[in-house]
Amino acid sequence: MTPYFRFCDRAGELYLRTFPVIRRTAKGAWVDDYGVARFVLDGGHRRHCYPTEDAAWASFKIRKYRQREHLQRALDRLSSVDERTKMSWREALGDTWTSWDWPL
Repeated sequence: MTPYFRFCDRAGELYLRTFPVIRRTAKGAWVDDYGVARFVLDGGHRRHCYPTEDAAWASFKIRKYRQREHLQRALDRLSSVDERTKMSWREALGDTWTSWDWPL
């Protein structure tokens, strides 16, 4: 049986992992993932590995695009917080600090 594929990256290195097929079923395949049997659906749009290298490459590009978008949003949130920490607490809160009930 032909193996399944998944592109991975680690420390800037790109490599192609192959997963030997243990057995096929009507709905997918059982593959060997470092000695652990893993079921991979044929019809799912998000799978651990793919039957062709082209499908694995397309999945890798989509996965990296989503990771980059997630990290960009986190960086944007951090940048906005960083900008607010450079000003005084009264500037950051505006007029809302006067409405607080301060225990004196």
